[in-house]
Amino acid sequence: TSLSTKMKNMFYNTGYDSTNFTLDLGNNFDTSNVTDMSQMFSYTGYNSTVFKLDLNDKFDTSKVTTMHGMFYKTGYSSPVFTLDLGDKFNTSNVTKMRTMFQETGYSSTVFNINLGNNFDTSNVTDMSIMFASAGYNSEVFNLNLGDKFDTSNVTDMSSMFGRTGYSSQSFTLDLGNMFNTKNVLNMTHMFNYAGYTSPVFTLDLGDNFDTSNVTDMDQMFTRCGFSSTVMTLDLGDKFDTSKVTNMHSTFSRVGQNSTVFTLNLGSKFDTSSVTNMQGMFDWTGYSNPSFTLDLGDKFDTSNVTNMEYMFTNIGFANNTFVLDLSKLDFSSVIDYVDIFYGMKTSQKIYVKDAAAQNWIINNSGNANLTTSNVLIKS
Repeated sequence: TSLSTKMKNMFYNTGYDSTNFTLDLGNNFDTSNVTDMSQMFSYTGYNSTVFKLDLNDKFDTSKVTTMHGMFYKTGYSSPVFTLDLGDKFNTSNVTKMRTMFQETGYSSTVFNINLGNNFDTSNVTDMSIMFASAGYNSEVFNLNLGDKFDTSNVTDMSSMFGRTGYSSQSFTLDLGNMFNTKNVLNMTHMFNYAGYTSPVFTLDLGDNFDTSNVTDMDQMFTRCGFSSTVMTLDLGDKFDTSKVTNMHSTFSRVGQNSTVFTLNLGSKFDTSSVTNMQGMFDWTGYSNPSFTLDLGDKFDTSNVTNMEYMFTNIGFANNTFVLDLSKLDFSSVIDYVDIFYGMKTSQKIYVKDAAAQNWIINNSGNANLTTSNVLIKS
């Protein structure tokens, strides 16, 4: 295949219904001139019980520019899934990786992808849905991004890790020091439902998780680590949200069933541009008897119009939970259904003045809040 330039859809649906699928590309499968590998192995070995794809040493991808959907649903039903990309899987010229590993090894009991030392993503701009639902049913989930997983030019990470390792008993995702997000604009659904049923959940965003240009965080962490016993989400000092306009359900039900839950929003959690906060923290830290929430000094709601379900059942198990809203401005809010639903009489809300106090009490709905637990901060 030394003269081939396009391999788009080449093995699409190959071995779809086979229970035992093996694909041996042989010694002359030369891909050194190929530029397009989009959906090349999509649905390959979809229903195989045992799936193995070995790309061997001549699978040279140095000229490939698009890998869109390349391994989409590959080995989808395989209880045992292994993907070895080989030593020449070079992605240095690739610009598009959308859906590249989406639902790969979906039903595998043990899921393992090692991207290796040549998985260079320095020119990639689109990683949307890249690993979505990969290893969805895996009891053990391991995703090693390698040393050259450079995301410095990526602009779209929407749903990138959505539902990744959904059913894993132990979920670990370490984004490393090369995971630079300084140019990303879209992070909608990025980690939603990741490690959903994992009793043990670890998410390390690394040192370069920079969100300073992101405009949309719709459902970014929704139900992330939902069932983990111990859950920590530390967003660090580079979680800059100053340009974000949409935070709909950004932290909804994060660590909902965690008895030990920590959420650190960092020092740059700036919401001055946000207009939609619907369901932003609903059910967050629900089962943690000691859950607290520090919104920081830049939690500005002056432009927010929608706060429906924003704090519904937040910190529910903590009977002495305190919510400091003393810097909040409710003047632009139009939608506020059940904003404080689930608040208890033993829990307290601090506000900045009498106007804010009256607004909350008058619009608390089923929460039935009064001046006994909505207090003006001195």
